[in-house]
Amino acid sequence: MGSQMSARAFNMFLMALVIITGIVVLILRLAPSTTDTSRVPQVIGSPTVSPYAAGEIASQYVSETYQIAPGDLQVADASREKDPVTGQALWTFKFLDKRNQRTYEVAVDDWGQVVR
Repeated sequence: MGSQMSARAFNMFLMALVIITGIVVLILRLAPSTTDTSRVPQVIGSPTVSPYAAGEIASQYVSETYQIAPGDLQVADASREKDPVTGQALWTFKFLDKRNQRTYEVAVDDWGQVVR
C-alpha cells in the first residue's frame, strides 16, 4: 500500500512538472521579441582611415570640385564628429580658399568616402 502511494505521488509530481514546463514554453513563445529593428545598425570599431588621409581626401575633393589649386587651400578646422542624422562618426574639415576667402566644409567617413 505504501509503495502504491509513493508511485502515485511520483506520477503526480511528473504530471505537475510536464504542465509547468508546457506553461513556460507557451509564455516564452507568446512573449514579444526584444529585438529592436527600428534602429539602423551601427558599425563598431576603429576608423580605417587616418585623420591625415581623410584630410587629403577632403582637400582633393574641394580642389577638384571647385577648381581650386591645392596650394590655395588652407585647413581652417578639423574635427571628429557624429552626424546628427545618421549617428555615424565622421572626420570634418573646413578649408579656406586663400585667393577669395571662401570656406568649404567637407565630411569624410571612416572608409574614406566624402559624405557631405
